[in-house]
Amino acid sequence: MKAAAKAGKPALAPADLRKARVQGDAGPSAPVAAPLLKEIPEVLVDKCSRRLYVRGRFLSKAGVIKCFEISDRDTKEVFAAKIVPKSLLTPSQKEKLSKEISIHRSLSHQHVVGFHSVFEDSEFVFVILELCRERSLLELHKRRKGLTQLEARYYLRQIILGCQYLHHHQVIHGNLRLSNVFLNEDLEVKIGEVLLAGC
Repeated sequence: MKAAAKAGKPALAPADLRKARVQGDAGPSAPVAAPLLKEIPEVLVDKCSRRLYVRGRFLSKAGVIKCFEISDRDTKEVFAAKIVPKSLLTPSQKEKLSKEISIHRSLSHQHVVGFHSVFEDSEFVFVILELCRERSLLELHKRRKGLTQLEARYYLRQIILGCQYLHHHQVIHGNLRLSNVFLNEDLEVKIGEVLLAGC
C-alpha cells in the first residue's frame, strides 16, 4: 500500500496533479511568479520638460537595464536612454540608483559620457545620456584585431584624463573595461557606465 493511502489521503494520478496546478493548488513548493514587465513605450514622455523622445534601435543590455537610441521628436537631437524597470529593483538598488543619478548629473568632462536628463513614469526610470555613435573600444578592438602603439597611447591618455576628473570629484568607477569606454563620432574617449554599474 502506498504512503499516501496509509495517511488516509488518496494518491493523485498525473492528470489529477496537472488539474490541481491549473486550479492553483500546486502545494507549498510552488514558485513565486516574477513581476510582469510592461512593454517599454515607443514614445518616452518627460512631463516636467514636456519633451517627447521616440525610441529607436536597441543598443545594449546590462542586468535589468536596457539601453536604446532615442531622438527628440521636435529637435531631432539624438541621445542614449538607459531604461530601468522599477519593479525589478530592490530597495537598496533604488537608493543606489538615486545616488548615482545625483552624482552623474553633477559631472561634466570631455572624456566622461554626458548626462542630459532623467525622468520616470509608473513603470520605468529613463536616464538620458550622450550618445556615442562609434560604440566602444571593445568593438573597435574586435573590428581591428588590435591597435597600434600610437592609437593605444592616444586612447589611454584620454582615459587617464577622464579618471583623474572622476577621482577629483571623489568618484571611483570600479568597472573600467574596454566595453565601458565609448567613442564619439570624432573617436574621442567617453568613459561610460559611471551610472547604474551595480544594478
